[in-house]
Amino acid sequence: MSTRHIADHWTILIAVLASLVIAACSPSEAPATAPGEKESTTERAEGTPKRGGTVTINYSGRWNADPALGQTPYQTWYWVGDPMLRRNIKTFELEPGIFESWNVSKEGTEITLKVRQGIKFHNKPPVNGREVEAKDLVYVLKSATGQQYPDLSPVRFPRRESFGVMKDVVALDKYTVKVTLDSPSVSFMHALADYRATWVYPDGLREAFEGGVDSLTVSNPQRHIGSGPFIHTKFVSDVEAVFERNPDYWSKDEAGSQLPYLDTIRAVNLKDTATQQAAFVAGQIDYLSTTDAQNRNFVVNNHRTARIVTYEPPSCWDRISLNTTRKPFDDYRVRRALYLVMDKKQLAEVTLGDWEGKPLWRWPGPIPFVFPEARPQEELAKHPLYQGPTPENVVEARRLLKEAGYENGFSFEWLMSRANVDEAQLVQQQWAKHLPGVNPTLKPVDAETHRALATKGEYEAQRYCHIFDVTAVSHIAQAYHTTGGRNYGRYSDPKLDAILDEAERTLDAEKRKKLLRQAEDYILDHSLAMLPTRQYLGQTALQPDLKGVVFGPGTREQMMVARWWRDK
Repeated sequence: MSTRHIADHWTILIAVLASLVIAACSPSEAPATAPGEKESTTERAEGTPKRGGTVTINYSGRWNADPALGQTPYQTWYWVGDPMLRRNIKTFELEPGIFESWNVSKEGTEITLKVRQGIKFHNKPPVNGREVEAKDLVYVLKSATGQQYPDLSPVRFPRRESFGVMKDVVALDKYTVKVTLDSPSVSFMHALADYRATWVYPDGLREAFEGGVDSLTVSNPQRHIGSGPFIHTKFVSDVEAVFERNPDYWSKDEAGSQLPYLDTIRAVNLKDTATQQAAFVAGQIDYLSTTDAQNRNFVVNNHRTARIVTYEPPSCWDRISLNTTRKPFDDYRVRRALYLVMDKKQLAEVTLGDWEGKPLWRWPGPIPFVFPEARPQEELAKHPLYQGPTPENVVEARRLLKEAGYENGFSFEWLMSRANVDEAQLVQQQWAKHLPGVNPTLKPVDAETHRALATKGEYEAQRYCHIFDVTAVSHIAQAYHTTGGRNYGRYSDPKLDAILDEAERTLDAEKRKKLLRQAEDYILDHSLAMLPTRQYLGQTALQPDLKGVVFGPGTREQMMVARWWRDK
């Protein structure tokens, strides 16, 4: 991780955003009796945390407060919820959350988990601040897997496959949960720490409100109930949401001080890039992604006291998904030809660039580089498929197309979000230069349309960001297994399925790593149903007085929002 402090101080007045004023809140007293262990994922090198203040974050996503039935509710549950387990942001190791301890049977099919005692839900009806119990965790797990609602289509539960081997879950007593699996699973325990699916909420919460099973998809603070560090108190559609400090929060820091440190989080809705940039420079939002070169350059040139942090992210694995049920992409020779002449290095250098003399990208293998099981970067760099359009690769690619019956090329439609057109145009130019007659027609659409078409398999090729799964096994299985939840190209190969199934059941780390290497080799030599295009490092700009923000590949930094603080 590298942190750059951009030297001089500028003052910039932006009248168009004068309405976005950050309201400072006075520190509140913390109760001295909150239970709980001290968390281990923290860094105190920035000084002694100070209590009070507000952080304002831009949030222009969809507001959906249902962790089981929504694609992006985790982006607000960071603040409202507590996870079943945590994952160390640096090492991927599992750490206690609502579950304070767990035991896995020798066979690997029975898991007993102990609920931390003394944790309270927010003081809102229908729970009115009652204690979190085992029955709540049973409800959460059955909801995430769809078992709570067997009459609903499986596609309503976007994280169900992370828990896919769960056969049953019961409460043995008030603080003990027992999970039974169909077979041993390397991914199940990590799914309990997945920031997209791990949040704990009360038993029967959906049924307590009008709308039943869909009642939590409504953006209503009264239905947004967890046990986390902040309480949702205000929501104005397309304007802002406000989250205030939970006075009964259970967790303390290493010094025994009550968490969270902040009084308030404001999430404002700034939809266009220029407005977000201006708000950050004016000090009206505290946090801005600079992975995009445009944002980065704007911050560097206009906010010289900002801190820019570069890190290995738990984020996108960019790829081109090819629909293998349609010609010509049903033929591996065609897929390999396209990848042989794609210049991955040029693509990354142009679209991502470097920072402080170091590249902001990594070679995009079948398994993202952040997983310890991934093929080493130096090996990928030497692999023939990653050499780009060398004379040998161009000759081989043209031979493969001729052999497959496409000597004169072919045309196809390429689906993508509007934000990815520049990247696609560069790849389009590479193919046109080295494979005459290969002619993709770019089809940029809004994110909702893109998601709907991809899920239905209604495309020939599509550019897609696959957010990292909980383990290397689940990540690669989601993309390539016949039943994979993100296998939108309908690729199916019994040999690869068998390798991945065995890897999921293999609890021995070294044996599992060998199986995953076998899977990677098979994908490169026989599959390539997805063409990995680029893998980037994360980069975020922070206001200089915002402290306690820790980044890393293990999970999202906002999982530790209780430890953020303002140095003023």
